[in-house]
Amino acid sequence: MQNNNRRKFLYLPGHPLANKRGYILESRLVAFQAASRLPAPGELVHHLDGDPSNNDVANLLILSSDLEHKQFHRVRNSIGACAECGGYGQLKKSKCPRCYMRLWQRERRRKLREKGIKRWG
Repeated sequence: MQNNNRRKFLYLPGHPLANKRGYILESRLVAFQAASRLPAPGELVHHLDGDPSNNDVANLLILSSDLEHKQFHRVRNSIGACAECGGYGQLKKSKCPRCYMRLWQRERRRKLREKGIKRWG
């Protein structure tokens, strides 16, 4: 069975990870079988490539809490190479601060031109 988020469920009634209807997320089953243990309270499974239907063991990461999951995304999304100039550093919308500011200014000017305003500060 697959839900709207492309997450795969398996029907395994009686399994310790199954919900009250007997279904278990395939990603949880694969990750914790590979770790040869059951999850501790609050542990979750993250898909490294962002594709919830890719349940390959190499693509799954067990995180201890939702807080750790949020920190993982914050660090992964905030530092890297700029998509526009290739510079490395703190990113916003995959751009370094200089390129992001240029993009923001271009968008602002475009919106002002659409409104008929010819001068801007």
